[in-house]
Amino acid sequence: MIDPSTNQAYLDLVTAYVLDPDGTDLEEAADLGRRLIAANVSAEEVWELHASALEQLAQEFSATNLSSTFERINRPLKEVLAVYGIYSRVAFEPKEREILRRWAYLFEHAEWGVAICNLSGRRVDVVNPAYAAMYGCDVDELVSRPMEYVYPLESRPALSNHLRKAVEDGHHVFESIHMDSSGEQFPVMVDLTTVKDRDGEALYLAAFVQDITKRRKLEQKLRDALGELERSNRELEQFAYVASHDLQEPLRKIKSFTDLLMRRYRGQLGEDADRFIAYITDGTARMQKMIEDLLIYSRITTRAKPHELSDCNEILEQALDNLSIMIEESGAVITRDPLPSLLTDASQLVQVFQNLIANAIKFRGEAAPKIHIISNAECGLRPGEAYAPEGMRNAEERKAAPSLSSVSGTTG
Repeated sequence: MIDPSTNQAYLDLVTAYVLDPDGTDLEEAADLGRRLIAANVSAEEVWELHASALEQLAQEFSATNLSSTFERINRPLKEVLAVYGIYSRVAFEPKEREILRRWAYLFEHAEWGVAICNLSGRRVDVVNPAYAAMYGCDVDELVSRPMEYVYPLESRPALSNHLRKAVEDGHHVFESIHMDSSGEQFPVMVDLTTVKDRDGEALYLAAFVQDITKRRKLEQKLRDALGELERSNRELEQFAYVASHDLQEPLRKIKSFTDLLMRRYRGQLGEDADRFIAYITDGTARMQKMIEDLLIYSRITTRAKPHELSDCNEILEQALDNLSIMIEESGAVITRDPLPSLLTDASQLVQVFQNLIANAIKFRGEAAPKIHIISNAECGLRPGEAYAPEGMRNAEERKAAPSLSSVSGTTG
């Protein structure tokens, strides 16, 4: 049963809205709806309350005036039912009661903070425990307060724009700074969604709030790591420059004196001496090239060496020369098919061949390794497929073949 004071309060509210719709605060209707819920008033009684108000208004206004203001008269009722209507349906619909129970469970246990407020943001009606815990408050401390209560003073001016955009667009996501009960500020991501009735009329706002302090710290760590990587790359580039500059001078001396020995004593110290001096000269030239490539490699991100058409046969020959001692000591037998010319960085492809062949020599059985180099163009494979030697008969052995098909090997 609705008490007379509540009946009069509702009548006064509807009358005020009919007379001055722009000057009437509909938040009073929402407050009335909460009072009706607290008094266990049924949905049928709410409609009776509204009908009673209409009857009394009919005695004061003409039928024409009431007809023209019909939508105005119903607006306070919508405001009441926006708060009250959910409970009225649950009282009579077991299925909807179960649905609401599940939603209530999600609401209570959600990791994100959730707050329900009016469209102006001047009053928060409901918050979940996660929302209250985020600010170090009890749930009751945040209800009926404005949304800006959790915003520091410097962040409040922007809030009204965010609320307006959420109402206009129906949905708005932004990042901001919030403040807990101790005054400590922290970053948050806010998802504002406008909840509408079946007619598309906005009822209230649902704010989903997430504390993004951990994310911000991880982002800062990533920025710090990238900064450290850039610093390390600069130091590497500087080191490569210094190393290439400082190492070139002793190499030039070695090369100069080796050339002097070659000119003065060629044919006088025997064939072995001439061959050894030639080894020194050739090794010095390769060392000089490697130092120059080191400098180029260290600057590959900013001043990469352009690709040029290079003969892979010559590149392979250089790699074999660099590995000549290892090949001789291991007794490795290396065979090859003709290789094509490619647009590539020759110095890096030398390293590729050198690493592949060196690995084939290192990781072998007791027998001397047998290595065969073949190009994809020659064997008809697609890039990335592996060439399987004849000794590999089953699928498991083929899976173990090198992923780069330029080099394949057997252990003989």
